[in-house]
Amino acid sequence: MRKLLFILITIFPSLVLADEEFLFCMDTATNLNKKLPLMVDEVTNWKNTTCKNGNPIIFQYFYYLEKPLTPDEQANMPRILRNIFTVSLKQWCQNPDQKLLLNLFNVEYIYFDKNDKYLGNIEFTQDDCSKI
Repeated sequence: MRKLLFILITIFPSLVLADEEFLFCMDTATNLNKKLPLMVDEVTNWKNTTCKNGNPIIFQYFYYLEKPLTPDEQANMPRILRNIFTVSLKQWCQNPDQKLLLNLFNVEYIYFDKNDKYLGNIEFTQDDCSKI
């Protein structure tokens, strides 16, 4: 019985904290979603934000390209996503508000075309900030 009590005492606070972090993530996503959809550039429409529960929690952005991709653009998506990763990571690591969120959650951008076809994703963590 003492072992069970000890296990519950040591594990329960971490479970409660994880739930609070996820609820904070979802609350943040809900507040952002009130302003969506939003064109972030001439072709990219930010349609939704959500959180994926797990260890770690992932703050997810869903982007849709509003123009058809040429075959060359489709073939170059991995390179395009690497470029987006570099630019986005720099922004996240240098903006104090965004870095605070990045310290709490991983961030993932998920890209789709106009027809909901998955194009790829990028994900970064606070550890990636040391790469810039």
